Amino acid sequence: MANFPNGGSAVPSVYTDISTVSSGVSLASNGRIATLLGEGARRETLISTALGKGADGWNDSFTSSAGAVGRFFKLTYFPVISNRTSLYKNGILLSGIEGVIDGSTINSNFDYKIDPATGEIELIPASLVDQGGAYYSASSANTGDGYLSALTLLDSNALNETWSIRCSSVNRNGLGQPISGTAKFIAVGSVSGVLLDGYGQVISWQSNGTVTSNTVLSFAIFDGATVFTEGDKFTVQVKSGVLSTGNSLSAT
Repeated sequence: MANFPNGGSAVPSVYTDISTVSSGVSLASNGRIATLLGEGARRETLISTALGKGADGWNDSFTSSAGAVGRFFKLTYFPVISNRTSLYKNGILLSGIEGVIDGSTINSNFDYKIDPATGEIELIPASLVDQGGAYYSASSANTGDGYLSALTLLDSNALNETWSIRCSSVNRNGLGQPISGTAKFIAVGSVSGVLLDGYGQVISWQSNGTVTSNTVLSFAIFDGATVFTEGDKFTVQVKSGVLSTGNSLSAT
């Protein structure tokens, strides 16, 4: 049965039931104001076009843009309603978790953490990407069958990039055969390029098991049964929340 007055015998159709409100909010002129009450939504562009290389946002204490590392950002208006904020990178929705930004580890299932009370946002720190049971892969074209050891990511604010670790030279004996333990490797980042030491020299590794660091990656290289030769290569991938050049970041 229809639930409006005199609608008991109405056939299916569209009907209008008009109800007059006899009281309301009045002004001095005795007029009435129609008011819509509800929740509003705001969209804020945090970064329209990122500089990249860790130059965007705030430092990790949210006190200044000086010392920014490209992972820390802050909403202009806060606090915000819990579980009602969404973050977008290049227009793509990210997966986030709420909590106090205190340096604690962010679950790897999420892309960022936000504090609704302060509007502070932390994008995920850098991590090595698993490439099928190891954090590096050897080129299928390698001559040598050696390996990397003790591979460690040293910088939680490392850039999102791919590192190519390539053999640039190897010492040879009188017969022209490569000598074990003498292969020299150089690491080249797809964003960082080749990093230099404090003396302006290219940082290199030798296939003798010596652990070496370029401030981003630390590892040792060992020859296998077959010695490395020029052009042999390993690949290491770093996943990071640090914005890359040209990225955008917005919130709703």
